[in-house]
Parts: sequence; structure tokens; C-alpha cells
Amino acid sequence: MKLYKKLLTVSLFVSALSVGCKKLDTIIENPNSVDPSQANVDLLLNGVQANFVSVFNNLSDFGQEVTRQQAMTGGPLYNNAYSPTSFDGTWTNAYTGVIKNANAVIPLALQQKKYLQAGIAQVFKAYVLGSMVDFFGDVPDKDAALGQDNLNPKADAGAEVYKTVFTLLDSAISNFSKTGGSAGPPNDLFYQSSTSKWRTAAKTLKLKFLMQTSLVDNTVTAKIQSLITENDFIKVD
Repeated sequence: MKLYKKLLTVSLFVSALSVGCKKLDTIIENPNSVDPSQANVDLLLNGVQANFVSVFNNLSDFGQEVTRQQAMTGGPLYNNAYSPTSFDGTWTNAYTGVIKNANAVIPLALQQKKYLQAGIAQVFKAYVLGSMVDFFGDVPDKDAALGQDNLNPKADAGAEVYKTVFTLLDSAISNFSKTGGSAGPPNDLFYQSSTSKWRTAAKTLKLKFLMQTSLVDNTVTAKIQSLITENDFIKVD
């Protein structure tokens, strides 16, 4: 009987302690349990920018090699120039470096009225997704960058991924036109927080991707003409 009472007392103490810990956990921020909502938008965007540069450089190298604009040293034949592992770094930077961080930046930036930061992240994500389709065909989109919630994302059809690309660019253009928002990022590596230049870049990318779908989508002609009429593109002097 005494042993039973002791066990009962210990059990009640542990239960009370457990309840107390749960209550305590709701009123303090646990430094070991941080999540994206606690992140700094501008620091996250730095990571998006840096990883975007890596993706751009990698894909540019592959494209220039197969079109013989630079030496394809892994060849000389196309079918033995690359192996699947040749693209591991590109996929890692694209999905965990750009897309995952962009997914974290966009809602957080919009919540804080950092419209320029949200638009920049959308442009980078759009460029990377579209480029991955151009190089690899069907690639993950809807199931991508979900972490442990989906460890084996399925590939979406390239045409569907392109729809995401256009949605992102249209949203970015809208965000670049908003007023009354917070200050732009202190480390904009491309356009020094110029909303007009970022809007121009987004429209230029939209034209690029529309042109690439023109042979399989007869509805893009009007969209292309509309952009041409606006004439807001990156110009090379």
C-alpha cells in the first residue's frame, strides 16, 4: 500500500510538472524552436540572392558548353559529358537555396509590408523554376521544398510549372507598384532597391518565358503584344 501511494504521488507530480511546462511553453519563446516566422526578411533575402547567382552560373555554364560557346571539357561527346551527379549542386541550390528561402520570404515580407522584398523573392523563384523546366523538363513545384512533410516530391508537368512562373511574375510586378510599404532591402545586389528597375526586370523575364511558350500556346500572342506596347524592358546601350 505504501509503495502504491508513493507511485501515485510521483505520477501526480510528473503530470503537474508536464502541465506546468506546457503552460510555460506558451508564454515564452523557445530559442531552440525557431521557425521562419521569426526570421529577418532581409537576411533571408540575402540567401536567396547568393544562391540565385550560383544557379544562374551553373546553368549558364551547362548551356554554353552544349552550344559550344565554351569548352565542354567533360566530353567531347554529348552523351558522355555529364552524369546525373553533375547537376546535384544546381538542384540543391535551386530548391534549398532559392525556392525554399523565397517561400519563407514572400509571406513574411507581405505581412510586414515589405513589398519590394516580396517581389524580388518572387522574381528569383520564377526565374529558377522556369529555368529548371527549360533544362530538365518536368520538375517538382507544388510538392517541392516542403521538408519532412514531403521527402519525395513528384514532378509537375513543365506547362503547369510555367503557370506558376507567370503567376509569380505578375504578383511581383504588382508588388513593385505598391506604395506605402516598408523600406527596401539594405543589400539589394542587383538594382539597389529601385522598384522601377525591378519592375522592368520582371516584365523582361515575363516576355522571355512567353516567347518560349509561343509554339505550344496560341494564347500568348496578345500577352506578348501587350508587353511590347508597354515597352518596359531591360535595354542594352
